[in-house]
Amino acid sequence: MLQQESWALRADRVGKVYHVVPSLRPLLNGGPKGPDDSNCVKALTDVSLEVARGEAIALIGANGAGKSTFLRILAGLSRPTSGSVVRRARLGTLLELGAGLVDEWTGESNARSALALQGASSARLAEVARFAEIGRFFAEPVRTYSTGMRLRLAYALAIGLEPEMMIADEVVAVGDEGFQRRCALELQGFLGRGGTLVLATHNLYLAEKLCQRAMWLEGGVVRACGPTQDVTRTYRDAIRSPRRDQARPRPEDLDRIDPVVSDAVRLSATVRGAEGTVPNVVTTGGPWRIELAGAAGSDSHADLRADIRRADGTLVARIDELRWPGTELAACPLLPGRYVVEVGGVGSRGDDDDVLVRQELLVRGARRELGNVVLEHEWA
Repeated sequence: MLQQESWALRADRVGKVYHVVPSLRPLLNGGPKGPDDSNCVKALTDVSLEVARGEAIALIGANGAGKSTFLRILAGLSRPTSGSVVRRARLGTLLELGAGLVDEWTGESNARSALALQGASSARLAEVARFAEIGRFFAEPVRTYSTGMRLRLAYALAIGLEPEMMIADEVVAVGDEGFQRRCALELQGFLGRGGTLVLATHNLYLAEKLCQRAMWLEGGVVRACGPTQDVTRTYRDAIRSPRRDQARPRPEDLDRIDPVVSDAVRLSATVRGAEGTVPNVVTTGGPWRIELAGAAGSDSHADLRADIRRADGTLVARIDELRWPGTELAACPLLPGRYVVEVGGVGSRGDDDDVLVRQELLVRGARRELGNVVLEHEWA
């Protein structure tokens, strides 16, 4: 479970049930006078998700899996039948683009209204017009717009409100090629500035490129949740296989990272970036350091190491001979994502199980290559 100040959105055991309205004939014949279980469609069942600030999460799954329903609930556009959602960030949505535009108003009037409702400065109006790129039509009624022009205006409004968290559907993949490229670049810039993203998509490459974690929904239930490449690989294997009976993980087991610090050694570790203001948050390519505090407990723990692992436990790198009270490191090579730093002793038993501290690490940045680390290179 994330520390309270670190999360931007939390959904707890969210369920959504749609009741099918019975026809008039059974009512006239003395049949059931209201919906019952046989007339219910369960769109979501006990879906839990916690999103850290600066994190990007993908929702994947086939059509009808419940992705769009879950997004609408996360955005506050629909109420869950059960469970709860708490948002702690200024929200921007890219769902059903253009649905909130008033056809009789001009693009400029729609933009002024949207900015005013969100408490944004009217100075952002010029930025909205620039991003939309609809020229003189910005001063024309929206009813005169083509579908593509409505899309451009709606997307420009969503970006122009400067949200802290974006909830987006597959709409980032629509429009002409040039517009798609601009949207993708803007989204990468948003993430590079520390923005939070929940994206529903069928494009698994896009999910792997943009998002650190993924959740696979099927039939409204969670089939898998974890590091993006692990979930997409499981999803690909499942849709290629005739067997679809994998066990559903329990919500309380999702993304669990053990925060326990050993009482016996009274040791703590903190990772800091260049600015040093936010503990355990660093930037790709920036300087970083591991700070140690407390007491190692005995001479057997005088030599310490730090393992950098992915959230699923895969070892990415090992740093030997940590120096007390802090070890300066060169430019952080880790790609944006969630990692775990394990500090342990190497002198007591000579094994890898002597873990003294386990600490979550969030890496931010604009880089979106696949993999775990940046390999700097030049083309001859």
